[in-house]
Amino acid sequence: MRAPRGTAPLLFAATALLLAAVLVWIGNALTAQALERQAERDAATYAQGRSPWQWAPRRARDVVAQRVFGAGTLTPTASGLRLRLASSQPVQIGLPLSVPMDFVRLPRLRLELDAGAPIALALAGRQTLDGPAYYTPVTVLKPGAATLDLAIDTLPWVIADRRVPPPARFAMLRLTVQGTPGATLTLRRIELLPPTALPRGVDALAAAQSYDRFMALPPPATLALPVVMLPPALDASALLTARDRIQGRAPAAVIVPRGDLGSVLAAAVAGPPSPAAATPPLLPPGLALLALAVLLRPPRQARLRALIEAAVALLPAAWLIIGMHYDGRIDRTDAAMIAVGLAYAAVLEWRARPRDWTLLAPARAWIVPLLPVLAALAAWAVLHGSAPEPLPALRYLGWALLQQFMLQVVVARRLQVASNREVATLATAALFALLHAPNTPLMLLTFAGGLLWTAWFLRRRALLPVALAHAAAALLIGGLVAPDTWLRSLEVGARYLR
Repeated sequence: MRAPRGTAPLLFAATALLLAAVLVWIGNALTAQALERQAERDAATYAQGRSPWQWAPRRARDVVAQRVFGAGTLTPTASGLRLRLASSQPVQIGLPLSVPMDFVRLPRLRLELDAGAPIALALAGRQTLDGPAYYTPVTVLKPGAATLDLAIDTLPWVIADRRVPPPARFAMLRLTVQGTPGATLTLRRIELLPPTALPRGVDALAAAQSYDRFMALPPPATLALPVVMLPPALDASALLTARDRIQGRAPAAVIVPRGDLGSVLAAAVAGPPSPAAATPPLLPPGLALLALAVLLRPPRQARLRALIEAAVALLPAAWLIIGMHYDGRIDRTDAAMIAVGLAYAAVLEWRARPRDWTLLAPARAWIVPLLPVLAALAAWAVLHGSAPEPLPALRYLGWALLQQFMLQVVVARRLQVASNREVATLATAALFALLHAPNTPLMLLTFAGGLLWTAWFLRRRALLPVALAHAAAALLIGGLVAPDTWLRSLEVGARYLR
């Protein structure tokens, strides 16, 4: 049954607005849920007399840049991450920090190490990423296992060879290691700890207070860990902005996003919730078997086959992004699953020859997709006073081409087979937005872009103009990103919460 003539555009617009509202709700809910689970983990960890700042390096990906800064190599071992020095010059290993370390409330740094030869160890850090560098000599380790329990407020800190008071926090921390060539040092565990006098259990947490009250009072100097409740009506961007402002005053604060203090205190008694599950090792081969089964024995019903093919192709990206498993790092299991999805999409298109889409379009058809490209270049020139760097722009064009291939060629065309052009346009745009969750402003932008690009592609069946428009839009939006604004970043998945 078709809609009466003249009502179809109105129905399309109303559906698009409804989908936009649903996308906002999803982004806000994912963000609030992630912050709530973080609050529960933090409260439970503090109640046990520990802290969220703890590292047990086992692989190169567990340290900053996945490498040593200097002449040395990293080797994964069962007991820890082993550093082997290649020269007698000092090298540094960076510890990843998503939140600055709070030395006011957690003034003890414990390092569990194993030296294969005499090693000189020191600490280096910065209170802000662009602030002056603090240094302190720590000790010379003898061969064998050692546990160092360092009081941050009693170490001899210097900046440029001048003695200074101990830092209140570090936004960057590196271990400086020096020894003879071939000497080894295994990092087993590193942890920031509260003072031994801090009570355990729920008593370790200060009385809960509202966000407005916390921000109105002077920064708390007490050792008790503050619990701050955010207003329940905040959207995802406002939640993260409020969180960052709280952590700017007290990095160790327990931040409750929806006022559900009961669940946080219950976690402090019962223990932290389990962390987000990593990609199961059996998921890539399972996905490969599913893809092979669909290829060998596709459903006879064309609509059902189209829906299953689109779902299998998008499953890897949906698992990583919407499932909040992507934190900026891709391990081998994630890479294998992505490879399966891409290979499956490529085989689908290879089998579907002759193609009903093309890379280019007739010259007159380029007018619409070229308008955002020209607008983006003009806006960039106004904002930055120069043209964008060509190499990064070309790299992103390749990335945009891959995304639009998966969305337009693989997904949108099949959704059109399963329904009609209008439904396929709305569904593809919504899926494109969901793959940018939980970044709500970016989800809305990609939903709007997805509507325009999919509608154009399903009429013209040309891929490159859509990819160019995507890359140009991303280039322009990237130039507008700034902290504490409506668009905080272009990050997606769990990485957006960092």
